[in-house]
Amino acid sequence: DTYGRMDHESLGSSLHLAGYTLSSLGHFAKAQPWFEEAVAEKRQGDMHGRMDHASLGSTLHQVGYCLSSLGHFAAAQPSFEMAVAEKRQGDTHGRIDHASLGISLHQVGVCLSRLGQFAAAQRWFEESVTETRLGDILGRVNHESLAKSLDWVGQCRANLGDAVGAAEWRALAAKERAL
Repeated sequence: DTYGRMDHESLGSSLHLAGYTLSSLGHFAKAQPWFEEAVAEKRQGDMHGRMDHASLGSTLHQVGYCLSSLGHFAAAQPSFEMAVAEKRQGDTHGRIDHASLGISLHQVGVCLSRLGQFAAAQRWFEESVTETRLGDILGRVNHESLAKSLDWVGQCRANLGDAVGAAEWRALAAKERAL
């Protein structure tokens, strides 16, 4: 601004949009550096040093999304975990978007599942279910997203040899989709 202050949050948001454009076109390897640079900027906060943890979490999620879309699940997992940690702190007003948090929790579970760590993945999916049920900032619940996490819990249970538990979770997913 005219006082020489830099709004790193705003710059980070612009970098995020550049990365998002590339990832939307399927150019995940090209998008990843844009998101990483956006993370570095957002960590510095706005002109007053305030941090929007939800916004930072969203960008960290996108770093993980790029990596997982390229099949790099072990590398993606830490980005999703950091996204979870940031989203838990909320936006600049402390509001938590539980639906968005649920999506990042779900993605940690996906990474762990793809790595064959089904017991660990199940816990992340179950937490995703809990958060997703709370809805977004306005309390709206995305039933399809919730059903996906319920299905994944069922898949983990099946991979762990619990056919009955798997069927129960899948039945819950079917009920959710019917809403």
